[in-house]
Amino acid sequence: DTIQDADATAGNSDKLLYGATINPLDLVLSRQANDLRLAIHGSTDYVTVQNWYSTPTTAQVETIQAGNGQALLSTQVDQLIQAMAGFTSQSGLTWDQAIDQRPQDVQTVLAASWQ
Repeated sequence: DTIQDADATAGNSDKLLYGATINPLDLVLSRQANDLRLAIHGSTDYVTVQNWYSTPTTAQVETIQAGNGQALLSTQVDQLIQAMAGFTSQSGLTWDQAIDQRPQDVQTVLAASWQ
């Protein structure tokens, strides 16, 4: 699925809501050129937020909410992606592999960003 958020109205707050079965541990975030991709672990399903990086003042969804109610703010997305990259570089695992093989360590990384 693709999201195109182009609302520049001051004070508007958009939210991407996932269903009850999708939690932070299930999401794999990545930058794809100027877009943000949120893939579902163990699936071919993903959401692309177009122009997340090229027009951040209008294209970013302010809140990403998982099925368990935890939220990731747009201001925390890059920090999380960097933390994920650092973890995978250190561990030698892809993020998908880490979710399967080291879920407690992955939870620790996620806990710093998801509230």
